[in-house]
Amino acid sequence: MDFELCRRAKEVLKIDWDCQVKTLYQEKNLGCKKAVSTGIKWFFENELEGIILEDDCLPNQAFFRFCDLLLEKYRDDSRIVHISGTKINIDKEFGNATYYFSKYTNIWGWASWRRVWKHYDENLSLLDDFINEDIFQYVYERADIREFLTKSLQKTAVDEINTWDYQYAFLNFWNNGLCICPNFNLISNIGFNEDATHTTNPHHIYANLPHQSLDEIIHPRFFLPRLDADYLLLDREIPSRFQKNILIAKGIVKRILKYINGIIQP
Repeated sequence: MDFELCRRAKEVLKIDWDCQVKTLYQEKNLGCKKAVSTGIKWFFENELEGIILEDDCLPNQAFFRFCDLLLEKYRDDSRIVHISGTKINIDKEFGNATYYFSKYTNIWGWASWRRVWKHYDENLSLLDDFINEDIFQYVYERADIREFLTKSLQKTAVDEINTWDYQYAFLNFWNNGLCICPNFNLISNIGFNEDATHTTNPHHIYANLPHQSLDEIIHPRFFLPRLDADYLLLDREIPSRFQKNILIAKGIVKRILKYINGIIQP
């Protein structure tokens, strides 16, 4: 099945303009963690900067103009580490500019530089010290978010979560990098289906987000992360306190019923 899907993907890729094309085809399925990180590493070994698109990320034309302009503008600005094309906070805009700065990396259609990726560590070798020294408190103040991210990173470190992007997010946490997030959606993720690795719910609020037009790019005046935007995003990723209380209550009721049944039954 993998070979057939790869064959069909290659048929879709048609370069009909004058350029140099370089390809990296793996002989076997390496899984999400190895395959994607290896491919991105290879890409930045060949290019100083560029755009990364996975197979389920459908961009509009404005996305390429957006990335092209910002790759040039922030090429030598070490504060900026990532350019995202998806407006994840779909119901709100942050500031009056075309984009805002975040601490969190969204990888549904993005761009970056070799200067950033050279620090990528798929094995998260800095994670234990980061946790033991309680550095996360300087990234996000909220304890529930720190707990969620810590557990996710720990599971990734021991391959309980097979992915590459938590490592990339961690890189930008410890390096105190700023990620660019658009106030207009330029990417539609069309990969929410039962065949997906992670995004299996076709009715998810982020599935198939519509593209938005982008006529003019207005830059932010201040280089500070919008933590309210990050919290809004992460609140959708972790169970709320109310949801947790419901789960706890259900567990208590289940144990009580089990105890009562044990008494009643002869």
